[in-house]
Amino acid sequence: MSSVTLNGVFKSYQRAGDSECVVLRDFKLKLDRPEILALVGPNGAGKSTVLHLIAKLTEPERGSVSVTTEREGDVQVGYVWQNYRASLLPWLSVTDNIAFGLKLQGRAKNERRKIADDLLKRFAPRITPAQKCYELSGGQQQMVSILRSIARLPDVLLLDEPTSALDASARWGIVHHLEEIWASRPLPVIYVCHDVDEAVLVADRIALLSRRTGQVAAIIENQCERPRSARMLASSEHVRCRREVLDFLLAEGDFENGNAAAKKNDP
Repeated sequence: MSSVTLNGVFKSYQRAGDSECVVLRDFKLKLDRPEILALVGPNGAGKSTVLHLIAKLTEPERGSVSVTTEREGDVQVGYVWQNYRASLLPWLSVTDNIAFGLKLQGRAKNERRKIADDLLKRFAPRITPAQKCYELSGGQQQMVSILRSIARLPDVLLLDEPTSALDASARWGIVHHLEEIWASRPLPVIYVCHDVDEAVLVADRIALLSRRTGQVAAIIENQCERPRSARMLASSEHVRCRREVLDFLLAEGDFENGNAAAKKNDP
């Protein structure tokens, strides 16, 4: 079992002209069970900053960030970047891209290629292992980046808007595959998302991050049963969670989030 804890975290950045922009203030968040936790909030609320802190890409000015696991050895954190094209190695094949992290671990060539090809057969059988990544569609490229992140069997998986650059069809396909992958090996997942329906469809809990306070304003428990599909978008539980998220975004004044302003009169 792995867990993620942020306690009393303060994080700020310097703007042009040396003015300070405070993003997180006494921020608290905890995951201590296998689940998918979506982070939703207006731009500037610190969603990506939370991922960077967990991955140790940046450090807090105050407070603590810890990732623990009962497994022996170093904690493994998987990270799926929003810019999937920039995160792939276009001169390598699909198999070698998925296996790249295993190569860095010193795993044997035959072993890492078998792991990569097995993942492709199970979760993305339409992608040819020998193809170069630049030959793939956007959705296929993002799928490769996700499989690369899970190939190392991470203790925690971080996803930063993994579908934001995809069209609707590819986006729902990625969400479906993510649930398949998670069901095959449940682990703590933190999923940054701007699309309200996507957040509700994918998450067990939804943490609402406030730009005004720099804290978690509320956590919504999502009771939709798994496995999930786009058919659940009309379910009463989905509509309830969706309305709570939209009410929060509107109260925060976030009108950039999927035309939230136009949705304020949703039934």
